[in-house]
Amino acid sequence: MFYSIWLLEVIFVNNGVVIFDNPYFMIGSLFLVGICGGGCYVNVMYCIISHPRLAFYERELAVNICTIFDDICIIFASITALLMSNVIFPNKH
Repeated sequence: MFYSIWLLEVIFVNNGVVIFDNPYFMIGSLFLVGICGGGCYVNVMYCIISHPRLAFYERELAVNICTIFDDICIIFASITALLMSNVIFPNKH
């Protein structure tokens, strides 16, 4: 268990600030973003499930709420990406 979840977030934000011109560095950057995001997700779920003061129904509710908000964020990110690619950055032929 990695208790310092904030450390993964600092690496994640630092990775977003740095802009790479070389595509190989960009691939490594995207890999690091995936590792940080997955690590944060798994650690938060583990913290919820293994919390000693939560009853079983509270753990179940917390996991369901996290999953719902995770899906909402994925939908929001998809809509934002579609709007950016079609409205803000359209292909000019």
